Amino acid sequence: MLKYNLLVFLCVVADLAFCKPLPNRKVIGGEDVSIEDAPWQVSIQAWSGKYCGGSILSPYIILTAAHCVIEDYPQDLEVRVGSSYMDFDGFLIAVSSIVCHEDYDSTSYDNDVALVVLSEPLDLRSYDSISYIELAKDVPTPGSQAFVTGWGYTEYGNPEVLQYLESKIVDPEKCKEMYTDYNTLTERMLCATAEERGTCRGDSGGALVLDNHQVGIVSWAGDCADPLFPTVYASVPALRGWIESTSNAILAENNLKIK
Repeated sequence: MLKYNLLVFLCVVADLAFCKPLPNRKVIGGEDVSIEDAPWQVSIQAWSGKYCGGSILSPYIILTAAHCVIEDYPQDLEVRVGSSYMDFDGFLIAVSSIVCHEDYDSTSYDNDVALVVLSEPLDLRSYDSISYIELAKDVPTPGSQAFVTGWGYTEYGNPEVLQYLESKIVDPEKCKEMYTDYNTLTERMLCATAEERGTCRGDSGGALVLDNHQVGIVSWAGDCADPLFPTVYASVPALRGWIESTSNAILAENNLKIK
């Protein structure tokens, strides 16, 4: 109990957005990967020092988790694109607006999705390190092998280089059973596990990818790298309608044209 309370305290002090509903340990596993192998990956950075992952949907729009940005003002954020490193290289771009799902629930993390609108468009044609990701239409089959990337905590602290981790889709009913005592999983969530490896603080908002399509958004977990508690992702197929309609509305309202 003392250890549990200490970890909860550390979680609160460090503002671990990913820490839900149990305290996190550090990620075990993963390997260095070049941004060219995940060119949709971005780092969303706040002046407060908080950071999250995200993925490129279009020259103006970044997809991420609502819990990453719901308490931020656009002027407090920057997005780094086109770099294998979180803190340098690539391009830093200012944010013009943030749109979170209107039904996002900060207690259950249901509808944990948001769009970050960039102040200037990305050049998706001139760089191998910058590209958009397609959104999945169908919920992935249990047992399918997906992968996730990010700069979240490892057992050694923050990694210098982008990390890659393969993760297997978990049957939704089995995942609900594993989380029975801690949280309610909804149809807008899906689970994946990597057997004592997993995502952690700083990976939130990043893309779970299967067959070159984004199937999930890193949302929360019972504990980092714990086989008893798979990582829970916001389900892209379930939220695809909101993502697309909201993206189109943003572009129309701001007269933003994608060539």
